[in-house]
Amino acid sequence: MIYDVENDVLEGSDDNPRLLSKKSVLIELHLREKDPELEAEIENALCEYSVSIDEDYIESEQIFVISYRFTMIEKIRR
Repeated sequence: MIYDVENDVLEGSDDNPRLLSKKSVLIELHLREKDPELEAEIENALCEYSVSIDEDYIESEQIFVISYRFTMIEKIRR
């Protein structure tokens, strides 16, 4: 499994100075054989997010690559 997280800080206005953290997350699952149970576990763990799922097969490597992309927005505590 490979993952990447990109962080951005979203600032509010002068009247509402809340700071938010926006994280763009990519998780890639690399498998020699499909594993529906593992895929279901990952999808259940991410069910609170709007997840985009892509699946590819890399012939030269003989692996399946399943990519999960989603965005997390959290309030930054001061």
